[in-house]
Amino acid sequence: MNIAILNLTGGGISGGYKKYLVRLLPLLEPRLDGGRILCAAPANIPIKDWFGGLARTEFTACKPFSPLPGRDTALLEKLKDFSPDLVFVPLERYFRYPGVPFVSMLVNMAPMLKNYADGSVAEKARQLVQLYHARRSARKATHIIVTSKFVRSFLVSSWGLPEEKISVIYPGADSAEGLALVKPTALAEKGWNKFFWTIGSLEKYRGLEDILAALQLPGAQDHKLVICASVRRQMAAYAGKLKAGIAAKGLADRILWVSGLSEGELAWCYKNAAAYIMTSRIEAGPNTALEAMSFGAVSIAAQNPPLPEFFAETALYYPPGDGKALAARMAEAEAW
Repeated sequence: MNIAILNLTGGGISGGYKKYLVRLLPLLEPRLDGGRILCAAPANIPIKDWFGGLARTEFTACKPFSPLPGRDTALLEKLKDFSPDLVFVPLERYFRYPGVPFVSMLVNMAPMLKNYADGSVAEKARQLVQLYHARRSARKATHIIVTSKFVRSFLVSSWGLPEEKISVIYPGADSAEGLALVKPTALAEKGWNKFFWTIGSLEKYRGLEDILAALQLPGAQDHKLVICASVRRQMAAYAGKLKAGIAAKGLADRILWVSGLSEGELAWCYKNAAAYIMTSRIEAGPNTALEAMSFGAVSIAAQNPPLPEFFAETALYYPPGDGKALAARMAEAEAW
């Protein structure tokens, strides 16, 4: 079987998406019965550099995804030569190649639920475009892969899709076994040995305000927090508001912002934090929840789907938006 994996992004990918691809391709190759993989991505994403020893995978460039109509003639010519038996797009984009089954994957729930665009007209418009393409992809796909039962239930109940068209495949996480753990330089410079930890792209739906509310309460005034976050351009204004609020509340000295950590540094933080805190309101299949469990972290999570589906009995839960309840869970975890 020949599979064409088309990464139809606007020109960038998240760390979680990168990890997914790096795990996926080596697993697929031995299962193709002598077939091949064609992996396409915009030219600025160095996917080929992430792999070594893939004998049956070919990499090619494609145009960055655009919501405007248009044909990527070079990619279509490449597909004609490759002759795929299946086209797989691991995100919410429709791609038609005549006579070939199309498999889509839903990984971003933010446009499907409550809008967390923070009042930005441009961001709300962006989410509406994402919603349109996600619906189109889901309805036209031969089959859909989702990363939680929560997403499958949403597609069946809200979009009326047949359940048999949807497969739940959890993304998985790497083990820390054999990984050299390294304390991040910024933490070493601070001299912090006791801290709470959270990680994820900085988005309004992440709900970081819950932790800030908890840190202001009596009994939590000695707690320190490390936030590992990347900020996309559209969220720069929100990030500025969040940091200004942190300064106004007198929390700046107790919060450390980091980014670009290595796998060894990430694993060190999971393993050494008093607890990993996941306040997110919207997730399809949170990679960080799987990482936290794989690395043996004590975890505190908001009690909204799909977080209990992932953490099950391995986390302490609090009602989302309740800083007081979160502070109590933080005290419980620290006492352990």
